[in-house]
Amino acid sequence: MPLKKILIADDDPCLRSILKTRCVALGADVRLACNGREASILVRRWTPDLVLLDIEMPGIDGLEVCTLLKGGITRTEIPVIVVSGRMDGEAQERCRQLGIPFVKKEPGAWSAILSLIVRFLKLPAPIPARDKNAGCQWEILSACPDEDACESHADQSTPIHIQSAAQSH
Repeated sequence: MPLKKILIADDDPCLRSILKTRCVALGADVRLACNGREASILVRRWTPDLVLLDIEMPGIDGLEVCTLLKGGITRTEIPVIVVSGRMDGEAQERCRQLGIPFVKKEPGAWSAILSLIVRFLKLPAPIPARDKNAGCQWEILSACPDEDACESHADQSTPIHIQSAAQSH
């Protein structure tokens, strides 16, 4: 069986690294994007089975990437899980309207993310294990070194076509 492909798009290098490590441990093939533009390009070129996506990123933000994904930039619908520290009602409502689960970056978030990954990718439930990082504070991870640079090296001249929410109705 081919590996499931997961795209992680977040501007926080430490969070990208942690999520990549955990997704690879699930047996996934993982690619990274530092911003929404790279995520949009990778979605079209690589066609992941799942996208873990931050909202607040430089350039094209995560909600715009969600709009692109729901607007059909790929031949098949790709499930998205938004993982963000942004807690305003507007962001959560927009995710709800798009049918996208929202997970707040906070201690214990991995269990919610893992549950959604297992559901969306139809993976067998992992055996619970003692995770020495389970209580890791999301807020203090920004001190983590950037060991995993973004892999896409997206061509900055590639046009990105975004349909605004107003145009989609």
